[in-house]
Amino acid sequence: SRRQLGLVGVCGGDRAQVRAVVLAGGVVLGAVGAVLGVAGGLGVTALGRPLIEQWAGRRFGALDVRPLELLAIGATGLLTGVLAALAPAVVAARQSVLVSLTDRRGVRRSSRTLPVLGLAALLLGAGLAVTAALTGLDSLVV
Repeated sequence: SRRQLGLVGVCGGDRAQVRAVVLAGGVVLGAVGAVLGVAGGLGVTALGRPLIEQWAGRRFGALDVRPLELLAIGATGLLTGVLAALAPAVVAARQSVLVSLTDRRGVRRSSRTLPVLGLAALLLGAGLAVTAALTGLDSLVV
């Protein structure tokens, strides 16, 4: 919490240490999410595959597990956790100790840039997925 980061500053921690604490949290959450995501994806695939084959009316062949691709997916999850913690880490490092301890921040108007970029990324991903599904171009979906 913000108060705990303020306590780091009170105990002599500088801005780089506060930033490192927040980034370390992002690394931990990203790593846990990556491991659970890869393991969960494999589990759901192994358990749900017979149902999907039955629904589709055909067999898909052997389940091909590719460790390098799974590692790349896990690394993407880890990177996502670190990047998600980057902005809060910079904000926490810039905040004064007094503001962190009293939790009295000024009221700021929120930016419209991030929601617009998020919506654009969502629409782009959905468009690629629909295009790949309709045209059969599996190379669009990685």
